[in-house]
Amino acid sequence: MYLKKELYALIQSDESIFDFIQESSLDGLCYLDLENPENGWMNAKFWNVLGYNPDEMPHKSAAWQSIINQDDLKVANDNFTKHCNDSNHPYDQVVRYTHKDGSTVYFRCRGLAIRNKDGKPIRMLGAHQDVTELKRREQELYKANEKLLESKEKNYSFYNNAPLSFQSLDENGCFLDINPMWLRTLGYKRDEVIGKWYGDFLHPDYVEHFRINFPAFKKLGCISDVQFRLRRKDNTYIYVSFEGCIGYTPEGKFKQTYCVFKDITEQKALENAIIKAKEKAEESDRLKSAFLSNMSHEIRTPMNGILGFASLLKEPGLTGDVQHEYIKLIEKSGARMLNIIKDIVDISKIESGIIDIHLSETNINNQLQFVYDSLKFDADNKKLNLSFNCALPEKEVIIKTDIEKLYGILTNLVKNAIKYTDTGTIEFGFNNKDKVFEFYVTDTGIGIPKEKHEAIFERFIQANIVDKMARQGAGLGLAISRAYVEMLGGKIWVESDEGKGSTFYFTLPNSTQLTTETINRQPAPSEKINDVRKLKILIAEDDEVSEMLIGIIIRSFGYDVLKARTGVEAIEVCRNNPDIDLILMDIRMPDMGGYAATKQIRKFNKEVIIIAQTVYGLSGDREKSIESGCNDYIAKPIVKDKLLSLIRKYFKKELTLS
Repeated sequence: MYLKKELYALIQSDESIFDFIQESSLDGLCYLDLENPENGWMNAKFWNVLGYNPDEMPHKSAAWQSIINQDDLKVANDNFTKHCNDSNHPYDQVVRYTHKDGSTVYFRCRGLAIRNKDGKPIRMLGAHQDVTELKRREQELYKANEKLLESKEKNYSFYNNAPLSFQSLDENGCFLDINPMWLRTLGYKRDEVIGKWYGDFLHPDYVEHFRINFPAFKKLGCISDVQFRLRRKDNTYIYVSFEGCIGYTPEGKFKQTYCVFKDITEQKALENAIIKAKEKAEESDRLKSAFLSNMSHEIRTPMNGILGFASLLKEPGLTGDVQHEYIKLIEKSGARMLNIIKDIVDISKIESGIIDIHLSETNINNQLQFVYDSLKFDADNKKLNLSFNCALPEKEVIIKTDIEKLYGILTNLVKNAIKYTDTGTIEFGFNNKDKVFEFYVTDTGIGIPKEKHEAIFERFIQANIVDKMARQGAGLGLAISRAYVEMLGGKIWVESDEGKGSTFYFTLPNSTQLTTETINRQPAPSEKINDVRKLKILIAEDDEVSEMLIGIIIRSFGYDVLKARTGVEAIEVCRNNPDIDLILMDIRMPDMGGYAATKQIRKFNKEVIIIAQTVYGLSGDREKSIESGCNDYIAKPIVKDKLLSLIRKYFKKELTLS
């Protein structure tokens, strides 16, 4: 479209460009004024093909009517009238003109009606392609074919055993003859076809087209690559491509039509599949553009809060309360940013197909409690009543599943319920139903229109759905949840009425139950600082800010803190300090990554505790860390309490000091 606009602009700015186009055209071009037939224009090519010099035709716009075959003119006018009434009706046919020397010239004419603002046709553009030579060769071929077909001794075997479908029709369009391949292709018996009108075997969309164009076919004498849909005896339809010609008597009168067709149903299905794939790709690109635009807004908004309030903290004269409020806003913006990044990383791994399943035993009741505890604060802030329902006793709810993904699904659904509920209640829970656990999250929120019940689970689609309340979020939670549910062998759906609330359901198989024992909960770690001895610690971290943060967090535990900026440096420090107690190993560093460095260190130091620190924080990271030789891992951004809890796990004194 961009190039078309440029061409329009060039033609308007320089008339010589239009002259070049019409003079260089290999077709005859015409322009007619339908309101004033005397006004019109034909290019030189049109008249040259007919043997005329354009200067010989003083009234060019009307002169063509005197040299066109009058029967063809009537058919052409009828077809153009249909085109004017219905723009989807093509104006495309072969017509005969009389050459200056008296011979016949065949033109393939294609026309387009130009309409005013009320839709009324006022002009016509036409293109005339000289197909005289093609017609001559076709007629020679058809006459040769007719002689061949009329020789029964030579053609009986070919006609009946040919891999193509043959048919002949009389002047009314009724069947005169068909070959066995025709019958096999469509499933009829011969007596069910002979004498019947051809239109009775067409798809309803093509019947009127045949009725109108069959008389024209008889006059033009040939058809090429015409496509129809034919009805089989079992009432299914196939696409076919026709080639046909007219058979004449020795006196030159119409005798019958001869047609051959091939089944192109598979070809059409492939074409349609390609078109749908193209449309899907274009839609995907459009949705991803909307998604990226939404992400830009979602990322910039919390960044504005973080950078803006961090800058305000530097202003002199701030009271402690104001500083505390600014810090709370920075933490809130940071948490929002972390959620967005996590969703983007998760959907990227799902899109690329590299996300893994890690099965382990879990207690469903405990998972519901964890979700409730983590989101109760958000619900209270909106004055919503959040509750959960543990439908079964502990001994009946131990299953084998991916704990992180189950937690992620429930968290996404409850977060969505909180986001889209302004007043009322939110409840979540599960029921045991015939080999599956059916989970639910129900709310009294804004609801979802029925036509969007499927679309909301599509990746990137929510960025294209208008939210009148402009609620924040990446719009990926439901797509991620559906992917996780399907990975775990379940399904997810929603029941909702707009304005009345929603209930999301998802299932997980319970046939993987392993035990009736309850999961032992670990006691909460001691909050006392002095319950860990002083440690010699190596911080392997290439980012200066992260290194500073970790150093501040662990300063109460470390009597000697060493630092390394690369994996190679970390190995060297460990060789020179065999008494190191703890290594906090960043996974991504220059020269050598944390996993590779850990493997090298384990070759000469089996005892040192190594905790991997990673920016990913994805399912499977813990397993990769353990496999490389780490004792544990922690995801960035590092939370102080989580890091201290891990250190206590490995270095807590046997006797807790008071």
